[in-house]
Amino acid sequence: MRKQAADVQANCPKCSTVPTTEEAFTVSLAEDWRAPYLAFFVEGALPTDSKLAYKLKKTVKRYFMDGATLYRKGFNGEPLRCLERSEAHQVMQEIHAGECGEHQGMKRLYRQLLSFGYYWPTMKKDAHDFVKKCHTCQIHANLSHKPPTLLQDMRTPWPFHTWGLDLIGTIHPPSDGYIWILTATEYFTKWVEAIPLRKATGAAVSNFIREYIVCRFGIPYKMVTDNGTPFVNKQ
Repeated sequence: MRKQAADVQANCPKCSTVPTTEEAFTVSLAEDWRAPYLAFFVEGALPTDSKLAYKLKKTVKRYFMDGATLYRKGFNGEPLRCLERSEAHQVMQEIHAGECGEHQGMKRLYRQLLSFGYYWPTMKKDAHDFVKKCHTCQIHANLSHKPPTLLQDMRTPWPFHTWGLDLIGTIHPPSDGYIWILTATEYFTKWVEAIPLRKATGAAVSNFIREYIVCRFGIPYKMVTDNGTPFVNKQ
């Protein structure tokens, strides 16, 4: 692994070039997350914003400079070279799709970046986005398939043949204690019956079916539900 890390860094022109302290400090001032740390180590300067200065004081112990290069102390004690955005993108490209790249997944790419000795604050998210946008991975990656299920034919031959029941809720704030709405939709005509409920019970559902469907439109041939507890009961 150490040899692979050395090879990756050797093939990166930006990583293999060691700038002077003045060059590193000057370049890092332009939209670079490392700028506050370099300013602190090179000039002893803190951000003018008190919150940013407090945050820097808390996190600066995790960083150190070797020559003109900023490093972060890794979890296992090994130094991680801090990269700015363009360097990070080039390193991800080399590890993921370079000569030794294996087009690994998001988690593996993130772990390899750490094991190869690199760090930047958004590397986990960037590794996720990089793999997600990789054209080769999109074309050749294995597809995720859900187990096949039979299609449900929702057509009905005549009016009031099939009804679909559903519960809407809980509703907040309640109105006079009512927190549920029980609905029944007739599939052929799209006619809807609905009542409010204080409690979603099997007895309330059976009373609704008897009073609002059977007594008004006759006994339905089929009733479709989501098999929730109020719809699967002995009432």
